[in-house]
Amino acid sequence: MHQIFTIPSDFGVGSYGQEIHEMTEMRALAMGQYGHNNQPVHHILYLFAMLDDRRTTEEAVRKVMDRAYGLDFFAGDEDNGEQGAWFVLSALGLYAAVPSTPDYVLGSPIFKHVRVKRGYSTVPPGLSYGVSGAATGDSYLDIVALGTSKTNIHVAQVVWNNNVIAANTISDELLQGDGILRFVMEGEPSDPITRDNLAGATGDSGSNGSENSEFKKQTKKQDEVIAALRAELAHAHDVEDELRYGFVHRIEAGVEYEVIESEKFISTHTYLSLGILVLILAICYGLRNSKHKDSKFTN
Repeated sequence: MHQIFTIPSDFGVGSYGQEIHEMTEMRALAMGQYGHNNQPVHHILYLFAMLDDRRTTEEAVRKVMDRAYGLDFFAGDEDNGEQGAWFVLSALGLYAAVPSTPDYVLGSPIFKHVRVKRGYSTVPPGLSYGVSGAATGDSYLDIVALGTSKTNIHVAQVVWNNNVIAANTISDELLQGDGILRFVMEGEPSDPITRDNLAGATGDSGSNGSENSEFKKQTKKQDEVIAALRAELAHAHDVEDELRYGFVHRIEAGVEYEVIESEKFISTHTYLSLGILVLILAICYGLRNSKHKDSKFTN
């Protein structure tokens, strides 16, 4: 399986007859024959972890997240949100390698702390709660990886509510419970973490909702980034609207008429060509008959 990363990123165009974007994107990723731009391969990186080679999964997944994603681009096709979903799950250190099964493969989170809130208030009216059903009240899944960084990507141990997870997978049923899923990174102390000391360990809010100054600072910074992204998105929408308005304005100004006239022009030339063809055939037929009569007269 490791050869998928070492084989050159060569390809044959086959029946396409030319290079298509999937081929170009695979080669641009520079990960051998692994083409993250096309979704059918997305489970492959997590197969290593399922075969007890977690380090390869951690290294390859982090490399893809770094190379194939950005603030304004994906690696390739984004069919039904699957490319984005792969990133979100991988960023949390979880991945459903086999759809419709109850287990997630454990990966390498990129965040020091993520809190997932569950309960009635988190599901909009009219939407399904999924196979897990509705929570009886608000519950939280805290995903903690204190030692994670761009360079520290390997996980030494995974703990659920201070109980070590020996397997390379964790069940959805277990994660539906209220608790802390902790990824102890290599070189990081494995002191137990509870909700009471979670705020002090991660620098954010604890179970009682209290906030320290560092958490407020990080929240403000995050809000500023989100505001900047929203402003950029609004600008992109303005440009799109301007282009759309310009197109509509041109149509109202007579471009549509020109198109219609060109269609008439094409239709006229089509009929004219057919008429000329019929005339040529008629002339040829007349010459043929004339020659036939001359031949009979000579004989």
